[in-house]
Amino acid sequence: MFKDKKVIIFDIDGTLLDTIGIWNEIDKEVIKAIGGEIHDNIGLERDNFLANNRVGNIYLNYDNYLKERYNSKLELDEIHELRKKICYETLKTKVDFKENADKFIKIAKEKGFILAIASNTTNFDMNIYKNENKNIISKCNIDDTFDLILLKDDVHNSKPDPEIYLKLLDELNINTKNCITIEDSLSGIIAAKTANIDVINIYDKYSDNDRDEINELSDYKVKDFNELINIIEKIQS
Repeated sequence: MFKDKKVIIFDIDGTLLDTIGIWNEIDKEVIKAIGGEIHDNIGLERDNFLANNRVGNIYLNYDNYLKERYNSKLELDEIHELRKKICYETLKTKVDFKENADKFIKIAKEKGFILAIASNTTNFDMNIYKNENKNIISKCNIDDTFDLILLKDDVHNSKPDPEIYLKLLDELNINTKNCITIEDSLSGIIAAKTANIDVINIYDKYSDNDRDEINELSDYKVKDFNELINIIEKIQS
């Protein structure tokens, strides 16, 4: 799995951080606040929209979609500011690493791997994770740990477009054969494979709707970071 690899690339939401369920809760709060009716497929509906609307400010586009979908009387900028407020409070207090994800990245760093992030996460979210979320700060200094961080704001097209991976390869000046990425979702896996990078799929229950295609595309599959720790600890530093 890690043979001949020099760079380990991580997605954030659903991979390093246990956030997908939290995003569903955020959407429920937003929809309720704009006068919409809560339903069971909020997460799937959001993921489908974002997968098919990758250009520009995708979250502003999504807020506009919610305004039209629920026939809200609020203006788009009001909905967007409402979402930012709900996001801020939730991401600051409720988000945490997936179990032993922080331990894995510490071991990988000690083993000499270059660590990078390639994520559809925004700068707004990342700044909260790095500077205000005590759950994360107490376990990992993100800036000191990762050699390169590329986010949605750094590219024109979000995953499943491979742009973020291609930019990362260019900035690190490294061959794809020396990289491996860890992804939880189908869109991330498609992006990495299109960039010709090997992919480890780490299980996240919120991607179960795409499980068959995920299993088909992934080079490796693991259930959690404990499994990855057992593998990487056997590597000689």
